[in-house]
Amino acid sequence: MKTYRTARGPFAERPYYEDSEIESMCVDALRGADLLPSSPQPIRIDRFIEKRFGPPAYEDLPNGVLGLTRFNNSGVQQIVVAKILDDESSSVS
Repeated sequence: MKTYRTARGPFAERPYYEDSEIESMCVDALRGADLLPSSPQPIRIDRFIEKRFGPPAYEDLPNGVLGLTRFNNSGVQQIVVAKILDDESSSVS
């Protein structure tokens, strides 16, 4: 990771990650959650979020907002998903 000084925004420095660094962090996180498949296939991202951060909250969110993350001083506090995306509460026509 590199950092760049900036005069824009609320922070004096911005992090920059190479694509390979992001890929490595994702593989490590999936491996740590025991969810890294042995061959290429879709990732159960919902299961990863539940194992890593706990079950998401489903809330009514403004138009165009599908989800958000609430942070506190120690990191992720809660993952919130738009209620409209909740399969269990959706009615099938």
